[in-house]
Amino acid sequence: MRHLAPRHPRAPYPRQVFSLSDQIQHKSDLLRQHFSQEGQPPLALLAHSIGAYMAIKAAAGAADARVRAVVAMYPFLEHDPACPRQRSLAWLSRRWRWVGRLVAPLQLLPHPWLSAVVRVQSGMQEEHALAATRLVLRPDSVRNALFLASTEFAELEGSLPWDDVRRLPSFTAYLAEGDMWCPAWQQQLLEKRLGRTQLRRIPGQTHAFCSYSDQSRDLASSIVADLNGLMEGAADPATMLAAGETKLYVTIPYVKANIDSS
Repeated sequence: MRHLAPRHPRAPYPRQVFSLSDQIQHKSDLLRQHFSQEGQPPLALLAHSIGAYMAIKAAAGAADARVRAVVAMYPFLEHDPACPRQRSLAWLSRRWRWVGRLVAPLQLLPHPWLSAVVRVQSGMQEEHALAATRLVLRPDSVRNALFLASTEFAELEGSLPWDDVRRLPSFTAYLAEGDMWCPAWQQQLLEKRLGRTQLRRIPGQTHAFCSYSDQSRDLASSIVADLNGLMEGAADPATMLAAGETKLYVTIPYVKANIDSS
């Protein structure tokens, strides 16, 4: 997903750092420009972590787009100042310029050495996760990720975006036990406001599901089942997915990639 938003006015790196509001505006513009025309198929937004917040806000800012469902995969919707790791990351994110410079020497390491560093520090074992992390560990990517994070922590100081969630035709959240980005008290609040029917928990899942093939497969199977019956005019939405007639738009912050419907 290319970053199309204009650079942040305070950013010293042209078109390399984008705030949370930049990201949301970019995705709202994309929805309005490409998914609001007559005859467009219904749209499901699948979003992970802070991408869930982006998807909720982007759908609210593009009411004419045919968004029929938002699926939040282990969402980050509200900053929890009581969480030590969130506080540490918030502190680190405000120093995004310096951290970007500090990671530059890592690019001089041979790939096997860099993979070993990532494996030890993160616990990742699968090659696809290691390869993706090697790509992200570049100065411009780290600066962008941390600058975005600094604006996330500032904007998500308030309450969960209840009004925007209620306007969605369908909203489903996948939650994981022990998730620092959606702690138990937030999960209880989501259950109280939304009801259990809109929440899902799959045993063995973690916030970093995309680093593990088995977790990714289990989550994908559950989401496809959830989408059945939700898409307007779809007698068999699973068949529509296979035929490419239903658009799936995946919100992935931090990583630049072109994403097509599937």
